Amino acid sequence: MGSLQFRIAPEGCSAAVLGSLARALERFRRDSVLLIVALAAPHGSAGELRDAPTRYLDRRADAVDRIVRRLHPDYIIPADVPFGAEAEAIGVQSVSWWAEYYTRIAAIVRRDRPATRTLVAVSGIRDSALYAWATSDLSPVDGVAFVLAPAAGGHEALTALANAARWMTSGAPNDHSHWIVASSAPAIIGEDAQRRFLHHVLAWATAHASVRGVVLGDAADYDRVTGLRSATGRLRPIVPDVAAAIRVLFETPATITP
Repeated sequence: MGSLQFRIAPEGCSAAVLGSLARALERFRRDSVLLIVALAAPHGSAGELRDAPTRYLDRRADAVDRIVRRLHPDYIIPADVPFGAEAEAIGVQSVSWWAEYYTRIAAIVRRDRPATRTLVAVSGIRDSALYAWATSDLSPVDGVAFVLAPAAGGHEALTALANAARWMTSGAPNDHSHWIVASSAPAIIGEDAQRRFLHHVLAWATAHASVRGVVLGDAADYDRVTGLRSATGRLRPIVPDVAAAIRVLFETPATITP
């Protein structure tokens, strides 16, 4: 395993929680695993954003500050996909609003720990304008994370990959990195479909040189049935395939890191 991503709810950014998490992550650091932190969307914050926008942004900025200072992640994704969980939490915001948000967050990350990279989460479906800003020379962020969460059949996620390929080749070449964060729901699409989908993701990612890495998950079923391991502890059929892909990729020069 070359990278590990975990999500933190805004209410989980207390000193005690982050301290405990930092201790749990020490063994991964010793193994040179890349650590990616995603800050989850706050539930039901539309009212606060509407009534006190400055306070809302201050709270998010403070959460990122504490995460970076305590956990020292290699990458941070400081918001969910704008038209996904973030829209459910705070409503649909303009590209200019997100540009302001990420500009402020990227400055905090750079101040706290210059080695930490800031990624913008996009879906590959409705986020073309945000992607264009994030990968432009005007953007202070370091890259983009395409978040794939297929519904029944997985067609939307496949469309997102097709869009991503087009977006990546339409702009001027730059040094922005790209990551793929892919999960599927076996209870909805079936475990065989999960295997086919994740095989497609890995094949797609290895065919695009600007893709820095792939995060496959969730690791296990918790509040959602989306894991590589079921709630009973059973490893789903995709796990041996992922292990084989990791072995092959680590033996191949200039690889991505799944």
